[in-house]
Amino acid sequence: MALDCQFLKFFPANLFGSVAALKTYQQVFPSIMFCPTGGLTESTYSQYLELTNVISVGGSWMLSNSISTLVNGPFNQYEMVTRDKSTLLIVFFTIIMYI
Repeated sequence: MALDCQFLKFFPANLFGSVAALKTYQQVFPSIMFCPTGGLTESTYSQYLELTNVISVGGSWMLSNSISTLVNGPFNQYEMVTRDKSTLLIVFFTIIMYI
């Protein structure tokens, strides 16, 4: 907050309290928006997006298991899931993990 950060990555979300922790942070840090990653799955990410202090979610589950497909494929299919469709965030977690 001293650095005027408005958006923070929350990683690893599953080890640091998941949805319950972000609900608490919403009360403590009302001006901060989070992007939880780490431990989210296709079946749990929507629980995070329901929170008003979560702007987006991310994780390797969103990408193909094949790194060559990711590197050589069409990147538009790897867009990050966001609450607002006009907000487009592209995340290449899998590339970062393998570099």
